[in-house]
Amino acid sequence: MESFKNTQIPEAKLRTANTAFISALIFGFISGAYLIITQFLSSCSIPPFVTSILNFILWCAKFFGCIWLMIAVMKRVVAIDSEATGKTTFLVGLTISFFSAVFYAGISLLSMTVIFPDYFATQIDSFMQIYGKMLDSNSMRALDQMMGNLPQYTFFSNIIYCTIYGTVLSAILSRRIPSRDPFADIK
Repeated sequence: MESFKNTQIPEAKLRTANTAFISALIFGFISGAYLIITQFLSSCSIPPFVTSILNFILWCAKFFGCIWLMIAVMKRVVAIDSEATGKTTFLVGLTISFFSAVFYAGISLLSMTVIFPDYFATQIDSFMQIYGKMLDSNSMRALDQMMGNLPQYTFFSNIIYCTIYGTVLSAILSRRIPSRDPFADIK
């Protein structure tokens, strides 16, 4: 413990980490708000066609808004840390993707278990009515056991999916942020 007292973390690194964690909360909140709003819309007595159009508009806003926000955060990191490289922006994006995935998965879990439990019970019942006649008793029993653990499966699958998506997005964006001068070695 004594060895950590004299350790100084550069201010730019602290500000970069702070930006990444705050951005992760914002990304997770945006995705969680999208989830809650779309579930609320589908539970309202709005015609399905209108609901699907609204859901598509909200999805586009979330999808392109998160890409734009990731670009903005990576550019801000470069502005904060003059020594930032593509690796730095990639690691910031990776940090954002993982922590926002955990935050979003938590919101999804709360949505399934606390906020809208009837919505998912209805969805599962309608699924069972449609496909239940095609399954044998062993498959039905296995499906019933899986449905009991659906919130946990959804939680972990959301973490994995969102982290992979964020990692791929970070890898793509970090190739151009910070911008490079191809003639820098010639000067």
